[in-house]
Amino acid sequence: MVFRMKVICRVVGITMLLTLGFMTSVAQADGYVKQANSVTGYYITSKSQWEKVKLEVKLPPDIQSLAPNFAQEALILATWGEKPTAGYSLDIIDLKVEGSEAVVTLALQYPEKGSFTAQVLTYPAAARQVDVKEMTQVEKVVFKDLQGQVLDEVKVTPPETYTVKLGDTLWKIARNLGRTQPGEIMDFVHQVIVWNGLASANDLVPGEKLLVPGALTGAASRPFKNLDWWALEQNLITTIKEEVGKATGGFVLNGESLQASGRGSLVVQEASPRSTGLWRAQVKLDAQGAVSLDETTPIALYTATGPWIKDTVGNTLADVRDVEGASVVNFLSLAPDGKSLAIGVRGYQNLLLLWDTKEGTFSEVKRYSDELVSRIAWSPDSRFFTVELAGAWGRYRLENFTSQGEPVDWPLEEHWSAGYNLHNPRWLGTRPVLSFSVKTVGLEATTSDLVGDWLFDPAEERLYPAGSEAAPL
Repeated sequence: MVFRMKVICRVVGITMLLTLGFMTSVAQADGYVKQANSVTGYYITSKSQWEKVKLEVKLPPDIQSLAPNFAQEALILATWGEKPTAGYSLDIIDLKVEGSEAVVTLALQYPEKGSFTAQVLTYPAAARQVDVKEMTQVEKVVFKDLQGQVLDEVKVTPPETYTVKLGDTLWKIARNLGRTQPGEIMDFVHQVIVWNGLASANDLVPGEKLLVPGALTGAASRPFKNLDWWALEQNLITTIKEEVGKATGGFVLNGESLQASGRGSLVVQEASPRSTGLWRAQVKLDAQGAVSLDETTPIALYTATGPWIKDTVGNTLADVRDVEGASVVNFLSLAPDGKSLAIGVRGYQNLLLLWDTKEGTFSEVKRYSDELVSRIAWSPDSRFFTVELAGAWGRYRLENFTSQGEPVDWPLEEHWSAGYNLHNPRWLGTRPVLSFSVKTVGLEATTSDLVGDWLFDPAEERLYPAGSEAAPL
């Protein structure tokens, strides 16, 4: 009887084990080897930093979904790398600020010996949001275990006091203190507004002292020739829109001079429904990629009121009603060489026209029955221009032409089905490359690898996701 009971128990035990094995792979913790310390600490002070970390590091969903208000909070994060089974955990037990150091105490939990754990990859991590006011004197965050062993250290750039100068803006101050990406700059602006109780970003008084995030110096020794040109392009257009005007359509840069010395000149092009023009400016680039402009002077300016196109002093140069079917100017865009003015026109038919600024004559490029010219962008060498067309049901597409108005058959649309919009064209100022945005028609598709910013290289007739290693930059 006892023997039969032992056999039955053994059979039941084996059956349960086989059932567990069928449901999920298991591993016994006996004899496991504690992995070498792989704890990595982070001290995150901006949304752009946080988004970058989330892209580069595998995190549990509850941490991945955190959305701190970085104007008031910082995020302390510890990760333990990839683990082969369940049963590992990481927790922040304590945080103490001791002078210029913040000490983070971590509890590292291993699977118990003899236990069966699911044989799945896990990524233990722990995070804590902390008021930045508690961290104003901190220069280093130290991560330790319960026994006091140092697991990792993170250097911190503490806030500093900045004295406002005449002509300063928060965007200029951000770039002077090493912020180069648009997201970094906006985080900086929001933090300064909140920390100093400013009514707005424009509430600056020369001579006043502001508490600001400290200067970023990690990239100070990077040579100009190794700069990320896509990032430089973004920095330049952001700076130009802030200091010249939001209607900036593009620019033409003396890139070789800028690359060699950090200084150069550029021509800025404005394009909008009511005005277009060219400005000349001097540009300065520091080794961190921060951009500043000065000596901005106008070269040419055209405006439109109803059907009339006028010069800088208000003299009427042309009336689009001289072209059959045209009634009102819808968009103006002056070529960087100043020789041609591309014009979108509304009427009983919508038209695309070219105006020869020297001869003072119109030439008709194309008529559209159910689409409207909503944007026009010129290439830096004035050889081509790209037209954004707005159609029914929120549909946008692009067409390309030579400076003489001849159509160019580039394969932009072939990469996307009818469910996608191609819009917001802009030729890069640092390269003869067309950039544009792709969105889905109707509901946004944030997970598709077809949406986002794209580049087209006419020389090779190839498409690239903006910022990718394969991009022609």
